Amino acid sequence: MQNDLKFFILILILFVNSYAKDSEVIVSASVVGMSMDYREYDNSGTILDSEQSNMNELGGFELGIGVLLNQEIDSYDTFSFKLMVLNGETIYKGSYIGGGLPVVDTTQNYIVDTGITYRRSTAMGDNLDFIFGIGLGYYAWERSLSSVQVELYEWYTLRPMIGTRVEITEQLDISFLLEYRYGFNATMSSSYPNLDFTLGSVDLFELSIPIKYKYSEDFSFIGEFVYQKQTIAQSNVNSGYYEPDSTAKNQYLKIGVAFKF
Repeated sequence: MQNDLKFFILILILFVNSYAKDSEVIVSASVVGMSMDYREYDNSGTILDSEQSNMNELGGFELGIGVLLNQEIDSYDTFSFKLMVLNGETIYKGSYIGGGLPVVDTTQNYIVDTGITYRRSTAMGDNLDFIFGIGLGYYAWERSLSSVQVELYEWYTLRPMIGTRVEITEQLDISFLLEYRYGFNATMSSSYPNLDFTLGSVDLFELSIPIKYKYSEDFSFIGEFVYQKQTIAQSNVNSGYYEPDSTAKNQYLKIGVAFKF
């Protein structure tokens, strides 16, 4: 996990060092709450187990840095990097490995979601911008079901996106963004049993609604609501074990500030 994060941060440093001197830079920081609804299914579609949390049970922060490029009267580009780190508890409902009586327990979670994005914004009217772009990301979820059973889900993502930004007033604007994340090199590693699995596929659809209130030319308050629907296909079979089909419906609430330099 650490090597993948270093790779993204290195790219960020190289890019900002090349372009930031002649461009505007925006730095942001937000606190994040996440509600999780994750479920695994057998081959007949019956729920095997689930992980669920409320916004106040799974939380953390998000840091971002963006560089504004090619600024013209009716268009501009943004190259940005974001890092979100979350940890906390979810309620596990399922059973122990090998089956048996139903179990309700607490899972400890650690999540890293980071990505590099390029966006193009073009004016469609006095108060409306059209947005499209693409990103490359990395996602990791460490799921500690017990002190001996820890599962690590990891994959990279290709992230095309499309959306609009509406200027409500000179100080307030709101955006609506749709993003698809295609996961590749998707794996799940388990400590008990000590096995690695290749996931069948990872597909995620995301709707995000960022809001920005510009307090001054250099300082803004920001907020964002995010809804995600994720589907993971069954993995390969290893020593008689496999990672089943799963779905996740996650929501995020982010509140923070942004500075322009």
